[in-house]
Amino acid sequence: MSNWARLRAEMRDDATASTSTMRSPTAERTNAGKKRRRRDGKATDDWRSGRTEKNERKTDATTTMEGPTADTFAYETREGLLDVGERPRGDERAMETARAERAGGEAASRTSAGREAVRLRVVSRLCAQFERECGAVIGKRWCSSFEEWLTTWKEEPLVPKEARCRLFLEKQLRKCGAEEEAVEKACDAMMRFARDAYDEMVATRDVVGLAEVRTRVDKDVVTLSVGKSDVRVNAEHLEKLKEMYRIANGDRFTEKVFMADVYTMVARYDAAQGGQYRFAGGHHTALHGEVFDVLRDAFFVSCELFASPLNARWPTFCSAHIDVDYAFGSLGSYRDFRPSHGSYEVNPPFDEELVGDMSNHLFELLQNATGALTFVVITPYWLNRPCWEDMRRSKFCTRCEVLSVREAGYFEGAQHRKKSRFRFATSDTSVLFLQNEPAKIEHAITRAKIDALRGAFRPKADARKK
Repeated sequence: MSNWARLRAEMRDDATASTSTMRSPTAERTNAGKKRRRRDGKATDDWRSGRTEKNERKTDATTTMEGPTADTFAYETREGLLDVGERPRGDERAMETARAERAGGEAASRTSAGREAVRLRVVSRLCAQFERECGAVIGKRWCSSFEEWLTTWKEEPLVPKEARCRLFLEKQLRKCGAEEEAVEKACDAMMRFARDAYDEMVATRDVVGLAEVRTRVDKDVVTLSVGKSDVRVNAEHLEKLKEMYRIANGDRFTEKVFMADVYTMVARYDAAQGGQYRFAGGHHTALHGEVFDVLRDAFFVSCELFASPLNARWPTFCSAHIDVDYAFGSLGSYRDFRPSHGSYEVNPPFDEELVGDMSNHLFELLQNATGALTFVVITPYWLNRPCWEDMRRSKFCTRCEVLSVREAGYFEGAQHRKKSRFRFATSDTSVLFLQNEPAKIEHAITRAKIDALRGAFRPKADARKK
């Protein structure tokens, strides 16, 4: 019996014996903590938080548990940044449809390395101007606000010149307590800078063809340069990108074309994280590989709805910048991907408006699904925020697992260029399971699977605080 057949048989056995119970805080105190302490040879408080084991778990009061209270679960840990091993397929027809639409649409009008070099310089200047105009009001998290402002663009990627971009910035400044006069002054300045940036990008629209990409290797870091604009990629990530490129395009490609596409894509994502002036990267953090391993073997997840070539775990993923991501296997935006069965990981940028739009899309897919459909949604624990409460209170929500700020770690948003790749969470994390009725049986949630998931989330020993 194959590995997947064995896992499916175990799922059916779990479902047959399953009963639905309310999970209380008392029930959360399982033997997992005792086992960890025995493994370490002594009973101690949690080494990071200083809290006792009995207080380590945090669970939403409305959580329910499907399946038996006592079960076992084992999963395969796969090394490396990219998992190309055997895995569930998901809705392959929906994936092929998304690929075909992207090939004839946005991806067909792809950008160039020369244009992205200009964009990187333009956004870097915008970042410096944003700090000068808005940094004192917003405070130390101004760079994260800048990153969020960049996502409001409509016409030219990462150049937020439209009216809605101004409205977003006004809201951010007022939220931080700025006076109306200061809000108007800062927004007038930033929108003027954004229009200048747009004019500069428009002037480069005729920049086509392959730019000369120079490479320099320094230990484990590869620097790619176009003109005076440099991007850096760790050697391990470059190998991952080459494998994704080969899977998406076949073996017939030249090193020159590959390196140009790498520069184009990395420059776009560097710009999206603040450019060369200051890196934020909060919208690009990713789950540990072990978390994906658990999701794959426990719930048959094999595709991400929010990823990039730099942080994707699997070769099949949805992403925001199809014009630079298509060459690496992207399916395009999550809005254009419409699976009717399968299981999918959903870790969106932590923006309330986007999460609300995303949840409505997921509800529609779940309502119209023709087979077992599961979405595992990772967001901050946004209690009382409408976009999050809509998911938690939905008829499709079968479980809400909450991890405290000290129980969850992530990959850095700029993991492709940093020496330290891991970080602590900056807030409590929630894991919401959205399922239709067939998925509750085929992708049954059991305590052992949840325990494995929580263990995979734990911060790495070399994680950095933010």
